[in-house]
Amino acid sequence: MPDAAAWGIEPGYHDVSGVWHEPSPETVRAVLSALRAETDLPPVGGADPTWIVRSGQLVRLDGRWQLTLETGEISEAEGALLPDLPYGYHRLVSLDDGREVQLI
Repeated sequence: MPDAAAWGIEPGYHDVSGVWHEPSPETVRAVLSALRAETDLPPVGGADPTWIVRSGQLVRLDGRWQLTLETGEISEAEGALLPDLPYGYHRLVSLDDGREVQLI
């Protein structure tokens, strides 16, 4: 089973009373299945064109990409994005085939 945390699935949550709740393994598998998760790293440019990236998270890239930050700054990346992206709404465009991904 792929790493749920890599796909943005939290291990649980604290309710309003402070009690910790964890999802069952069946629930985690169902969510991973709904995400079509087959590996530990989500594929950039997959079925969902919006990615929520956490601070310090490694985002692997296939081919060459242009990154446009919400400030308008443009750079190119190949292989992976730097893990120190500023917070915001950014856009990735594949320079190889035109795929677009919004990064939050």
